[in-house]
Amino acid sequence: YMITITKRVETLVAKWPLIKQGLDLDLINLSSLARHLRPQLEVEIGERISEAAVLMALRRYQAKSMPTASARPQDFLGDMSLRGGLTDLTYANSPTLNKRVSKLSEHINPQQYLTVSRGLLQTSVIVHEDVHGEVENQLAAEHLETKVTGLTAITLHLKPGHDKVAGILAYPLNLFAWRGITVIELVSTFDELNIVLYDTDVEEAFRTLKHAIG
Repeated sequence: YMITITKRVETLVAKWPLIKQGLDLDLINLSSLARHLRPQLEVEIGERISEAAVLMALRRYQAKSMPTASARPQDFLGDMSLRGGLTDLTYANSPTLNKRVSKLSEHINPQQYLTVSRGLLQTSVIVHEDVHGEVENQLAAEHLETKVTGLTAITLHLKPGHDKVAGILAYPLNLFAWRGITVIELVSTFDELNIVLYDTDVEEAFRTLKHAIG
């Protein structure tokens, strides 16, 4: 009987990725989730079951799926820093864009924020709002597809050994998704993760990460 409930709980949770993430991150009140799942479980099993039985099944599932302490992504997230007043310019890729983008550093102070991310069809240039006009001038011959202002980048420094930890990049994104925080861009190097957000979301995002890292 208990095995049946546990298997049914695992099947239901697998259908809802956000619930699974919430359990993995210990963000969900298990008693509330048990009350929510019980009616559906009773229909599937074909008999009445107690809320306590569902709660026990959820606890077993969570204990089994939780990563070990030595492999927790949050243990490999280091210092955080903020850079505000950013603009995100996205251009359509062209035969000439790459060469023009490579010369941007000649026109921008090395102390100014500048990241370039090239995809198959687009290239994004994120710079401080004080110099986005210069970037637009230098790339005037290219096709500007989108321009987003009022952004801030949270930079997370990754600790040694992070490359052996599954979910290290997904961890902060899952936290933000649970709190309705929109991520505009994600730019990473080997030991650094830059998460670009709207200015209005930065306070909540920073507080969320600070609490998670501990």
